Amino acid sequence: MSVVVLPDNVVNQIAAGEVVQRPVAAVKELIENSLDAGATYVEVEFAHGGKSLLRVKDNGSGMSAQDAGLALERHATSKLRTAEDLNALLTFGFRGEALPSIASISKFTLRTRLQDQPCGTEVFVNSGKLIHQHECGMAPGTSIEVVHLFGNVPARRKFLKSDNVEAAHIIQLVRLYSIAYPAVSFVLMEEGRTLFSTTAGLPLTERVQSVWSGVQAQDFIEFEESFSDFSCQGLLSKPSVSRSTRQDIITFVNGRPVDSRVLKSAISEGYHTFIPKGRYPLVFLFITVKPELVDVNIHPTKQEIRFRNEAKVRRLVSEMVLERLQELSRPLENTEDEPGLPPVADVFELRQGAASLLHGDEPVEPEAQAPKAAVALAPVSKPKPVVQTPTQERFTWRYVGKVRRRYALFETEAGLILFNMRAAHERVLYERIMAHKEVNAQQLLIPISLELQALEATVLEEALGLFQEVGFEIAPFGRNFFRVEALPDWISQEQGEAFIRDALGVIREQGSQKGKGNFIHEVIARLASSRAVRVDDGLNEGSIVDLAKSLLRCECPLTSPRGNPTYVELGDSEIDRRMSISVKTA
Repeated sequence: MSVVVLPDNVVNQIAAGEVVQRPVAAVKELIENSLDAGATYVEVEFAHGGKSLLRVKDNGSGMSAQDAGLALERHATSKLRTAEDLNALLTFGFRGEALPSIASISKFTLRTRLQDQPCGTEVFVNSGKLIHQHECGMAPGTSIEVVHLFGNVPARRKFLKSDNVEAAHIIQLVRLYSIAYPAVSFVLMEEGRTLFSTTAGLPLTERVQSVWSGVQAQDFIEFEESFSDFSCQGLLSKPSVSRSTRQDIITFVNGRPVDSRVLKSAISEGYHTFIPKGRYPLVFLFITVKPELVDVNIHPTKQEIRFRNEAKVRRLVSEMVLERLQELSRPLENTEDEPGLPPVADVFELRQGAASLLHGDEPVEPEAQAPKAAVALAPVSKPKPVVQTPTQERFTWRYVGKVRRRYALFETEAGLILFNMRAAHERVLYERIMAHKEVNAQQLLIPISLELQALEATVLEEALGLFQEVGFEIAPFGRNFFRVEALPDWISQEQGEAFIRDALGVIREQGSQKGKGNFIHEVIARLASSRAVRVDDGLNEGSIVDLAKSLLRCECPLTSPRGNPTYVELGDSEIDRRMSISVKTA
């Protein structure tokens, strides 16, 4: 086959495969063009998840008739002139690929007018072919309409998700830019109905609260810090507020939403001693850096970036986060809580709740010196009797005492047992929940109202059956709103919303296409691990012995659901060997 030069329309369709992978990518490119044009008002409208209609209208600077025609030529841009300009970019776009790529796979209409011109220009392109260009009446600014996206590439259209999923991605994107640009008013519409609108000039905390569902101003610490090479500001969630995944760590660099592993790792390091392992904070971080110190020309979508000195950025951000959290906790340094744990009465501090979970309806009284629990978890229905094996018929461990508050020491006929109370409780709780083959749901007198982000809402709609299997009754109650009418009997009402959000995080992170059994296993394992309360210094001897007995009745008593050992056994021969070595050495 001979070598040929591809036609422009084919080249543009190939480029569209990189730049416009789904409707939200087209919306992103058009919004960024509006912001580059200095718009203070941006209106986004879509229909059928953006597949049948996308429209972005702004009040920016607009274009002349000549520039409007050139804008649809491949690699035509007003953002740079030489390769050196890439090192000092202050705009979103610069490749000159977005508009011709979008126009090559849709019916594309561009209307634009300069501020000082009496009329505007309309350019209509169908699947990359120019149909007409003429004058039109309109207000100053630019309006771009994209109809029947991917209409001439049906193979690509088949790979798109449902209308709800594609719509959720668009909603999420517009929320991100609404937060990043508080001086710009955004309006988002779906098929003529306004989903949300923002007011320009709101303080950052109010802006986030107005467009990001499920957050409250009192949950955050606002910060602002300047360094030699960059500055940062934003919101850090307090240690008592966390999520099961990193998806709510939102980062921006020079106003651009980015997915930066460096920044997310730095933030996680700063929170390391303040929130439990496996939990992640809610953070909105805005980095302003000199353009020559960051490379945005890595991928056509420009969502990935690279800092010139990533190690320095990571260290400074991590230290800044740590300092802010330490400042928050200083007034409470003299409390009896262990260092590094948030001094709040949340589910990780409920000693009495642990006893309630282990012993059915009647909570066990803690030792006299143990702190009182602030809240008690809901009682758990007693599991069905377990058929004991010969090794479980007689409990032969003799309690000796506690070791460093988190462990217990037992003596056996064969030696000593170092018992990990936290890991043991996780295993017992995990298997008791899994044993509920006939799920008992508890109806709520007052249903829980649940507002979710658009992406979370679509995930929940698709996973309602999975939640039903583990005892939840959840009903849609409008766009992105749900009513939780019943919970399984192994969770309290206070924990219901947090569990659902954590479960949705697991599904989004790992995908809902897994087998239902695998999904339930993962969710329950996370629940048993993250909801297991600190039992170390809140259980008396009787409670610890009962916990050990319950552990030995488990199917897998040797490890917690996270793989940590529940106990370590030292036989007499091992003890004698170690002691004899010690004596000889002495």
